[in-house]
Amino acid sequence: MNIREIAQLAEVSVSTVSKIINGKDQNISQPTKERVLKIVKENNYVPYSDLRGASHQQSLLVGVMVNETAAHESLLKPVLNTAKRYGYNTIVCTSSDAKEEKRNFASLLAHHVDGIIWDRCEETAGGLTEEDLVNREIPFSVIDSYHAPALWNHYFDYKKLGYAAAQALIENRHQRIGCALRTDGILSKRFLSGYQQCLYDNKIPFDATLCLPCDKKEAVDDLILRHPSGIICYDIQIAKMIYQAAARTNLRIPQDLSLVGISDSKADTGLIPRLSAIHLPFEELGEFACSRVIEKIEKKKLLDVSFSANYLVDSNSSIDVPNGLRNKKIVVVGAINMDTLVNMGCYPKPGETILAKSRVMIPGGKGINQAIGAAKLGAEVHLIGKVGKDYDGSVLYDFLNANNVNVQAVVTDPKVSTGHAYIYVKDDGESGIVIYDGANQNLQPADVGRNEAVFENASFCLLQTEIQMETVEYAAKVAKKHGARVLLKPAAISKISDTLLANIDIFMPNRNEMRSLYPGHAPLEQKAQYFLDHGAKDVIVTLGHRGCYWRNAENSEYFAAADFDPVDTTGAADAFAATLAVYLSRNYDMRTAIRYATYAAGFSTTRQGVPPSLVDQSTLELYLSDI
Repeated sequence: MNIREIAQLAEVSVSTVSKIINGKDQNISQPTKERVLKIVKENNYVPYSDLRGASHQQSLLVGVMVNETAAHESLLKPVLNTAKRYGYNTIVCTSSDAKEEKRNFASLLAHHVDGIIWDRCEETAGGLTEEDLVNREIPFSVIDSYHAPALWNHYFDYKKLGYAAAQALIENRHQRIGCALRTDGILSKRFLSGYQQCLYDNKIPFDATLCLPCDKKEAVDDLILRHPSGIICYDIQIAKMIYQAAARTNLRIPQDLSLVGISDSKADTGLIPRLSAIHLPFEELGEFACSRVIEKIEKKKLLDVSFSANYLVDSNSSIDVPNGLRNKKIVVVGAINMDTLVNMGCYPKPGETILAKSRVMIPGGKGINQAIGAAKLGAEVHLIGKVGKDYDGSVLYDFLNANNVNVQAVVTDPKVSTGHAYIYVKDDGESGIVIYDGANQNLQPADVGRNEAVFENASFCLLQTEIQMETVEYAAKVAKKHGARVLLKPAAISKISDTLLANIDIFMPNRNEMRSLYPGHAPLEQKAQYFLDHGAKDVIVTLGHRGCYWRNAENSEYFAAADFDPVDTTGAADAFAATLAVYLSRNYDMRTAIRYATYAAGFSTTRQGVPPSLVDQSTLELYLSDI
């Protein structure tokens, strides 16, 4: 703002303004003096402030005008830190409208700042323009998402934000995606444009009824009632309203409704589950804008002309596959036994007779153990197996039903009795097992084939080798046919075919089984690699109190055991397998799933009998949250 502009606003001559400012206003009327001084104060006019001096001596000051209406305070810290790093001090002004921006600009000029960072308001009428800065020949950067881009303009690309948010849901197989917007505003329109472009690129039809302004509770409820499987939210306030609406309508996030939001802060919002968000990169933008201004001040070659960012969703905490597409079932194909547990101090030597400390009968078999282990963790579990038409068979059938295992594919064989396992447990918790196969050996590939529908929409198939190998191989093929991953826990075998390994995603022997399947003194890592080379995708070797070892094409890693005092280790591997499958099916990464499985296995050793010792989901997750 110069003296001519002040004179124009006051509708007086330049000499009149000069006389008033310099106290030579005896012949000027009081109303005129008051009008001129009011305009001078409003515009922070300082005489000669527009003259930067013939020597252009630097003040080492950077002016910052922050848009307080857009909650852009997050820009300040990176701007201040960057300026300090370059040896500059800063003067900060906040603006709520275009007129205040113009007054702040005049004030910064009065302080002879070397450059200006202008976080521009959306309103422009009667305010500062880029030409005003250009004409003053002062280095500047504009942070402005609202208006047309220019070389000096750095901004958040709301079209890309809308695209990235929609893409995160599409990658999780969503097709019916809602878009929750603000009622008006150019940024909301650009966000919608990015969403539309993403749908087009992914060949998903655009449905205008799923794109609503959601400033009010009624509008949010209206969007929920249109049954989108996922919604992208323009800002965090809208996301909070959708969480509230979901609670009112008994929708679970993300099981029933997935959400992605745009957030202007990385602080915890208090939403449970935590919102999957794209965080506006204020730190990067503030640092970039300040660096560019200082490069201009110091007449350095600009490193980058304009700001760009990668807009990434921070997590999948509020995103899941749509309910109708979710691979939510776990199929277990395996042995069903009645177990007899005999507790003794040590195993008898040949010809020796010892007294047992106690004896108990309890449901068991790896099929039962893994099925109940997964069901207790909240999974939908279907068991394929065979029992005899006897008392034990009926007890086991009722037991599975009572523990939320689907038994429609459990077959009754009238020609043979139910399988039985005799488990001998020593004082240190180690156990040995003798198995009578019974009906388990009559479980045929045809029994699996007749129940193939069970594999539809399954995430995992858990297999063990306590049943016929041809049945195991057939079940693995059927599982892969339906897109399920296969976990195989070998037991009581000395070889395994490459044909079977080719259909195995996770091969899970213990250290003794590894010795039987790969005799010799090679290192464990080399033995695990052998099974990878012959078709398995991942190998996990359970090592008892030493934890486990995981190996695949990219990873080779040991995991410590959980710290529990063992009473009976019989079901530890089954607890591990069931837990691993459940958490992998919930999109946890392998390391996290192994961590859960390790603690579930540890829990299972603290009581006698496998089913009673298997941990439930709330207990496991509560325990892990405290360590």
